[in-house]
Amino acid sequence: MTTFLRPSMLALAAILAVIPGRAIAQTDAERAGARSAAMAGLEAYNSGKYEQALDFFGRAESVMHAPTHQLYLARSSAKLGRLVSAREYYLKLTQERLPATASKPFRDAQAAGDKELAELDPRVPYVSVVVQGTNAKDVQVVRDGEALPQALVGVPHPEDPGTHTFKATANGMESAPSTLVLKEGAHETVVLTLNAVASAEPAQPPKAGPNTGFNENEAGDASSRGDSPALRIAGYSGIGLGAVGLGIGTFFLIKAHGTQKDADAAFEGCQVTQTCMDPDVVDHVTSLDNSAASQRTAGIATTIVGGAFLATGITLLIVDSSGSHAETGKLKVQPILGLGFAGVSGRF
Repeated sequence: MTTFLRPSMLALAAILAVIPGRAIAQTDAERAGARSAAMAGLEAYNSGKYEQALDFFGRAESVMHAPTHQLYLARSSAKLGRLVSAREYYLKLTQERLPATASKPFRDAQAAGDKELAELDPRVPYVSVVVQGTNAKDVQVVRDGEALPQALVGVPHPEDPGTHTFKATANGMESAPSTLVLKEGAHETVVLTLNAVASAEPAQPPKAGPNTGFNENEAGDASSRGDSPALRIAGYSGIGLGAVGLGIGTFFLIKAHGTQKDADAAFEGCQVTQTCMDPDVVDHVTSLDNSAASQRTAGIATTIVGGAFLATGITLLIVDSSGSHAETGKLKVQPILGLGFAGVSGRF
């Protein structure tokens, strides 16, 4: 006979055993991963590999926001000649309202962004696209193969330096392509003249197929009823061991969180001072990261084991309180653990 309890019967045990450890581990893992990506981005930037730096800092920022990430995203974009993107990164950095408790590296990054934005602004070129030959409201301008928002037609807007091609279409009309070589700081106007052309029936995109789904069948729960001293002893023992495991796990998780904060502080301090590539600094930050990871692993493991014992103990007490068994002498109980559930199985 098998006893099997879903999480609804062990809600308290499941929350204590799984959720805190998972939440703390996820936050620390994300912070460590973002720091690793940022360090790779800084190394690429210092080596003149600005495309790689942009990619690494973009990944770091997508995991965890930091003004230092924004600063190097702006710097890398500017080095690649993507002045419009660089300006946007600088604006986000400088317009962010940092809390009073923000770290010095974050405040320094924002101050550096203010200075560099002022130097970048005069370099950004502007283009005005003027469309002639129609008063139609459905005018569409394509810039380098991508649609230019209608609101920007006829309005000076920033563009990256380099060669750009513009073309306009509207209600069976189109213009000849116009190519412009745009230099830094320039203000140019592109005039596109529409002429009537034979229109073709636009191709219809294929219709998407029906969505598919799946049905999940859950097995029914089978329970046994019994009243046995062995069940009570095993139940209380499981609860005791579970409490000890949860306590030890919580200790390691708290300690890991503190170590991770030390690693974060060390890394933030080295970014603005450009010392993150110093071997001693790298060893120090890596050592803190490794210690935090080890403590976190120990905390998660002991918390899960403690939660399992606690869940099993509660289950045994529930089974014991539900009735009597005909053959208590042949009692054999074994815990069952799985993804999203805990319980016991046995022969009674």
